[in-house]
Amino acid sequence: MQAYKNNQVQPKELPINRRTLARWALGGSTALALVACGGGGGGDDDSAQSGKSLRPAHDALQAGMDRQDVINVVGRLPDNDAPETMTWEQNGEVLRVTFGWISRTDEYYITGSLWIAPSPSPVRDNRQFV
Repeated sequence: MQAYKNNQVQPKELPINRRTLARWALGGSTALALVACGGGGGGDDDSAQSGKSLRPAHDALQAGMDRQDVINVVGRLPDNDAPETMTWEQNGEVLRVTFGWISRTDEYYITGSLWIAPSPSPVRDNRQFV
C-alpha cells in the first residue's frame, strides 16, 4: 500500500488478467466438483448389496444345501444366525432359512425358507425342502 497526499491510503492494484482469472475459476470449479462428488459412503461393506433383492437367493435355494452353501447363494453373512435359523434383512425384505440336524453327516442341512416382501402389499413365499 502506498500513502498518498492528504493521508489517504490507497490499495495497490493487483495485476489480474484474463488468464489468471480463468485459472482461479477453473481451480474453484474443480474443487467444488470434487467436494460434491466425493465420499460420504460411510465405509459400509454391504453397500453393493443394498439395491439387490433377496428373492433371487430364495429361488436359488435347493434341498441338500448346508449352512455355507446358503451363505454363498445369498452372498453375505446372515444378519441373525442361530444353529437352526439364519435370517437376512435388506430393503424391507426378509429371508429366513431353517436347518435340520442330520446325525449321520453331523451337519445342519436346509429344511425350509421363507421370503417376505415389504409393504404396502406384503408377499410371502414359503418353501419346504425334504
